[in-house]
Amino acid sequence: MNHSKKIVILIAALCFSFSCFNVIEAARLIPKEVKPVIYNGTKYIANRFSYVEAWDVKSGKKLWEKKVYTVIIDPMVEEDVQWVFISSLSIEDGKLLVVNERNYKYKIDLNTGKVISGFPIIGFPWITLIMLCILFVILRFLYKLAEGIFRLICKLIKKLRKTK
Repeated sequence: MNHSKKIVILIAALCFSFSCFNVIEAARLIPKEVKPVIYNGTKYIANRFSYVEAWDVKSGKKLWEKKVYTVIIDPMVEEDVQWVFISSLSIEDGKLLVVNERNYKYKIDLNTGKVISGFPIIGFPWITLIMLCILFVILRFLYKLAEGIFRLICKLIKKLRKTK
């Protein structure tokens, strides 16, 4: 088996073992109920874990529904522990202020439902990928270092044999 195949097998084994330690097993607690907000005849409610709805109070008609943010789920971690629910709604400066469990704040235009401030994506599974890439670079460096040391030792042994 050549060296490149050995490296690939070693990296695959390390990635597998790394992924085994990264798995989190836990149960998600039920999020607290979010009180709706009524402002200028419109009722705003948090629906599901990242959605807000606007309802006309008089007619009971839904005016709009908006996904406020997206949670990217890391497949290496149990899904329900990654969910991030809306924790509060309020009106601030004529805008709907949405706060989630991580204390990220979003402002929504009351007429259109457009999110006008706040970071739209939560969760960064690519960090795992970056860590694996760094691990690969380190292992490749160590492999080259060991290979160089092995060659140096072989040369020294040859010189010692010639001098005898």
